[in-house]
Amino acid sequence: MARSRSDALAWSVKLVGEHTEEWLAKLRTAMSAVDDLRAQGPDLPA
Repeated sequence: MARSRSDALAWSVKLVGEHTEEWLAKLRTAMSAVDDLRAQGPDLPA
């Protein structure tokens, strides 16, 4: 448990900084899969 809010914030900022590229890569992969599925789906009128 963090000793203070500032310690908790510092920890979370560090964690995000360490994993940003990995998390964004996974998000891009997932969004690409969504785009592929949408392209295969039925054509519905807008």
